[in-house]
Amino acid sequence: SGRNYRRDELDLATTPHQPGSAFKPFVLAAAFKKGIPPTQTYSSSSPWCSPLWDDEDHCVENAEGGGRGIVDLWTATEDSINVVFAQLIFDVGPEAVAEVTERMIGMDPRTEGLLPVPALATGSVGISPLDMASGYQTIANDGRHCQPFTVRRIERDGKVLLRHARTCDQVLETGDARLITAMMERVPVSGTAASAFGAWGLPHPVAGKTGTAQDNTNVWFGGFTEQYTTAVWVGSPGNPYSMGSVFGGTVA
Repeated sequence: SGRNYRRDELDLATTPHQPGSAFKPFVLAAAFKKGIPPTQTYSSSSPWCSPLWDDEDHCVENAEGGGRGIVDLWTATEDSINVVFAQLIFDVGPEAVAEVTERMIGMDPRTEGLLPVPALATGSVGISPLDMASGYQTIANDGRHCQPFTVRRIERDGKVLLRHARTCDQVLETGDARLITAMMERVPVSGTAASAFGAWGLPHPVAGKTGTAQDNTNVWFGGFTEQYTTAVWVGSPGNPYSMGSVFGGTVA
């Protein structure tokens, strides 16, 4: 809750921040729903420019990972190649990406929908750490989204007064969710998070994705094992500033 919750009353778990490349699994989900396979290839040359891109110069550059000619979505996810996802979102459609993400996160599009813009591909539209964990939980749970909750039950003198009723919906095809999981499992092994995880010798699979927002103002790592899903955000609320040579694959 920040350095002084009584002064700011800011809940960092529910405050939106730019997710950077940590948003890319949601783009993959929309792509697979449309029938685009993970073997689809794109140029990874940076910068990539289009008159339809949101930035003033209409270009996007690679931040984590580099250009290595023509690559498929497996490699683009593992190495977090921005220009590939910038091209992919035009094949999928920003509206489709926003719709799928809202369902994976559990947003009500009538009150808190995502802005359907191409920059979703590189995580320029803010979401909260709770939303990130909720959306990744959907992937971990074979495409079944369960609404987050805080209180499991309330008891008095051994009597249960309230018990949380779990609300779950199948929002992704099981096969698509497992495919995204397989792609995310390569990130801690040989991708942008390998330096953080490589020395641990983890006894079980970890799936995840790094994220670094523009100018290194927000960095993320979201991921899951069989038991837990989590999302880590590092940054400064209210007045983001560049943290220098810091990436989602390091401190987060």
